[in-house]
Amino acid sequence: MNDFAITEDVKEVRKSLEELKEMSDEFKRLDSSKLSDGEQKFCKHFTGALDKTLDLHNHVLNVLGNETSDKAGLDLLFMIVENVFLISRDLNAAKKYIEEEPIEGVTR
Repeated sequence: MNDFAITEDVKEVRKSLEELKEMSDEFKRLDSSKLSDGEQKFCKHFTGALDKTLDLHNHVLNVLGNETSDKAGLDLLFMIVENVFLISRDLNAAKKYIEEEPIEGVTR
């Protein structure tokens, strides 16, 4: 029963990750020639944060799906710490550009 619940949770997480990937792809497909400098920088940092989040979650799901050693668990911990910092940095940079030059339809 517990394995079934975990499997369903993983399916839900993977579905959410697909939505994140679609969002990132949409931002990447924007015609940068129609965007201001601030909007281009916002998109760059925001898609960077989305992609790092996506990679981190995929890695966590892969590690959780396999039997892991202590070393793999420790590597995962360091990866999480590093990526959370990088994601935060990208989101703060994106926030800075959105505050300087608000983009119609995009809110904090």
